[in-house]
Amino acid sequence: MRIACPACAAAYEVPDTLLAPGRRTRCARCGHQWVPLSLDGDLPPPVPLDPHAGDESDAADPEAPPPRRAAPAIPAPAPAGPGWGLRAAWAGSVLLLILLGVAGVIGRQAVMAAWPPATRLYAAIGLAESSPESRPAPPARPGPAQPPAPAPPPASKPH
Repeated sequence: MRIACPACAAAYEVPDTLLAPGRRTRCARCGHQWVPLSLDGDLPPPVPLDPHAGDESDAADPEAPPPRRAAPAIPAPAPAGPGWGLRAAWAGSVLLLILLGVAGVIGRQAVMAAWPPATRLYAAIGLAESSPESRPAPPARPGPAQPPAPAPPPASKPH
């Protein structure tokens, strides 16, 4: 049977076996309590408002609500904290990013050869020229001055 909360208009599909005539229902959305009426058009049989109409003991307070039965206590579910699955997913994501970064640095020559615009990216972070083939030869450093050539020995006089 389809019922609706009169306070917030939340609609529910409830099995007929759970709805007894005159039984109060509480809305899961707003908490309002009411005796449900069907939205399908089939109304439950009417319930007498005062089951003790001829009883004189209740004549003092005719508008007293019927006694409430205590609802069975349902334990609240424990709050779910982040489990090992979430931590493993984060660790795997971080590890994957680190491995991609290392692979990008190690294989940068292949990346720059396959996709030339990547050369500007590697140049911006200072990694564009790292292979010996791509480096220009360093300029020759001036070394120490060469010693002058030795003077020829003086000519010897014959005796």
